[in-house]
Amino acid sequence: MKKYEILPWDTQFFGFGVAKIVPSRLTADSLGKILKQLKKENISLVYWPSDINDEKSQEAGRKLGGFLADSKTTFFADLTTLDLSRFKRDPNVQIYSKSHPTKEMEDLAIACGRYSRFHQDPKIGEAKYRELYKLWLKKSLAGITAGCFWVYPNKSGKIIGMLSMKIIGDIVDGDLGAVNKSERGKGIGEALFVETFYWSLENGYKYMQLITQGRNKASCSLYKKFGFEIVKVENFYHFWI
Repeated sequence: MKKYEILPWDTQFFGFGVAKIVPSRLTADSLGKILKQLKKENISLVYWPSDINDEKSQEAGRKLGGFLADSKTTFFADLTTLDLSRFKRDPNVQIYSKSHPTKEMEDLAIACGRYSRFHQDPKIGEAKYRELYKLWLKKSLAGITAGCFWVYPNKSGKIIGMLSMKIIGDIVDGDLGAVNKSERGKGIGEALFVETFYWSLENGYKYMQLITQGRNKASCSLYKKFGFEIVKVENFYHFWI
């Protein structure tokens, strides 16, 4: 297994060298050697998705000054086993087919990442974080993620919630999702997800994966409510070298 990979897209976006360490389990000595090598290759930022259950790895991350940016939590479900009759479909949920976002959609995209490692890491900066999520939204709408995009407009037509999915093989994978802060707790997020479940099954997909941050308690609670199970948790460290 290779020890690391240089990330061209991230490098271009941030304007400095970015890489990701591949092995999820490392001792402090092994991690230190990799970071030393990456520094020689003019890498400034290193991501490390580490095994949360391996104490030696967690100790290594802390010892070498890693910033614990996220506990990346992966949920998974076979949709055919979920009791969808417990959740009503909301006719207000619509598929968004335009190629350009509205201003409120850009605001929602930025809100999507409020718990993300890119927002939590102060060295990334607010401006770059906002730029990243706006670009993510544009790519989703342009079809680059090869999925589907749903929105929830209010009575005046303003979009107050949105959710996009991408297809990876035979799995429907969560992409972007958020509800306007003033509208949370009204079942809008639940309504958006329920529609994606039916869409997936109607289009021949029965597996769905949803990835969120461990600190995003609302999302974790909602996914568990639907019947999704946690299949993986990774502590995502950032090393600035």
